[in-house]
Amino acid sequence: MVQLDSGEPQAAKLLLQRALALDLHVFGKDHLRTARSMAGLAGALLETGEIDAARRYGEEALAVRQKLLGSHHPDVGGSLADQGWLWHADGDSATARSLLERAVTIMQSTVGPRHFLTGRCQYKLAVVLRGCKDDLAAAQLLEGAVVALEEALGPDHRWTIESVRTLRELRDQKPSDR
Repeated sequence: MVQLDSGEPQAAKLLLQRALALDLHVFGKDHLRTARSMAGLAGALLETGEIDAARRYGEEALAVRQKLLGSHHPDVGGSLADQGWLWHADGDSATARSLLERAVTIMQSTVGPRHFLTGRCQYKLAVVLRGCKDDLAAAQLLEGAVVALEEALGPDHRWTIESVRTLRELRDQKPSDR
């Protein structure tokens, strides 16, 4: 997979578009490899600000994964988290929250509470909850995310650092700012 955080989202988008075209040709639409390419392209499109196109590819990836894997699989949880993050980026906190809550539930029950994927979903949901001024729930999720990410990825991983920083910012807020 192409790294989206390379600093060149347009280049990543072009490569992912080519990969998706190849996967569609070789595997067809209803294949997990194709769904992974769709999800990757959705992420690149989000990075380039093309939210509607990102949502469309993300929804297609989710539909294929649900069809092939069922509704309670980590890949489905990942797609739900991606979709939740898209809705968050588009300013729809209610939809984002609902999708991310489902993602966290799936991840906790399939890969466990201390898996990095669970931690990442908890972090994303905490960010949404923080925006909704639900700081207590956000802090609880961030605490779980930090534990999971530190155990799975180590204290120096960028996702761990991001979660620790967000938790610290939340705790350092004045009560009147919350």
